[in-house]
Amino acid sequence: MTIFEDKMSKQHKTNEDHASDPKIGDYWSEMFAPILVVVGRPDPDSVLICDKTMDVEERRWTWDLTQCRIMTLEEFHARLRYDSIPGFWADCCPEHMTWVKDRAMELMFGPKEEETTVTDKPGIRYPGDDGSESPEERDRKAAEYADYVLRKAIAEAEEKNKKPRKKLFNRILGR
Repeated sequence: MTIFEDKMSKQHKTNEDHASDPKIGDYWSEMFAPILVVVGRPDPDSVLICDKTMDVEERRWTWDLTQCRIMTLEEFHARLRYDSIPGFWADCCPEHMTWVKDRAMELMFGPKEEETTVTDKPGIRYPGDDGSESPEERDRKAAEYADYVLRKAIAEAEEKNKKPRKKLFNRILGR
């Protein structure tokens, strides 16, 4: 087996693993072109993705996280595979952009507030946080809360328009 074949088989295994069980921050691209990023996992059978980009500056882009949408695992898997031959037309960089979840939360709730509670423990704040849990537990609860909020926003959008709209997210944000 050549070095190229070995690298390709590792990439194919990575693609298969992350198409079957996507992780937050998985970045899918094809020939350096962005395809999609995984923003969340509302439940074990669905994936919250963003596949829309926007220009930030000349020759720079970022994800338009106001255009997130939910798809089933089957739709996600089919989106990335060839129709007629085995394999994937895009490649996964596992958990490469984990910042997208925090950025999506900022878009919905505004920037994180400075920590002003009695505790000096690091970690993300969430509603009802009194600072008594460990940083890991607080981060886990904050992640659960973010998933809940994203699921709620997406469900409301799907009920209205069958897909999220910028107008809906602006209404959620109170803009």
